Amino acid sequence: MDKAEIIRFGGHDWRVLDVQNGRALLLSDKIIEKKPYHNEYEYITWETCELRKYLNGEFYDKFSEAEKSMITQTTVANDDNLWFGISGGNATDDKIFLLSLEEADTYFGDSGDYQNMKRVNWDSVDKKFVAHDYGYYLSNDYDKDRVAEFENNKDKWNWWWLRSLGRDYDFAAYVHERGCVYVVGELICGDWDGFEGGGVRPAMWVNIW
Repeated sequence: MDKAEIIRFGGHDWRVLDVQNGRALLLSDKIIEKKPYHNEYEYITWETCELRKYLNGEFYDKFSEAEKSMITQTTVANDDNLWFGISGGNATDDKIFLLSLEEADTYFGDSGDYQNMKRVNWDSVDKKFVAHDYGYYLSNDYDKDRVAEFENNKDKWNWWWLRSLGRDYDFAAYVHERGCVYVVGELICGDWDGFEGGGVRPAMWVNIW
């Protein structure tokens, strides 16, 4: 199994992001569904949000017993939002999770500029991670790789959640439909009519031998 390979598992296509010690890190190749990050407008972390509960409960239970035996429980780091100083909360032990801001950088270009808090003008010709003057989002040559279509063709493209918090404890970071990374985040549950939530691209580590 090689990085960037697309495999079929549990009724969905998954992109191989990493391979280590007999395990592969998989990310759904397309957006599987839309969900709010949380079901109430309140301060939360990844540890306490409803989307984590759903992914490790109802979503995980859709896999067969044979598939479940391949999915490994992983200690997931929930680092602080470096741009806004918001605590990510406790590390969690998850079967299924979302990518973090750090992982959205590492596995899509590995520029390191999110961690270095690189801020240059939007009009800069620099081809690394570029930040809006107000620190709202990151954009670089790898935006196109982060663009995701909706699996059921309900929408051709959609934005998708990251597990990291945004500018406050009721915002979560996300990847825009154009592929840039909104470090500032979006409200965890919409308070406007018609809000269905952000796109969900689950990730997991699976045993491959």
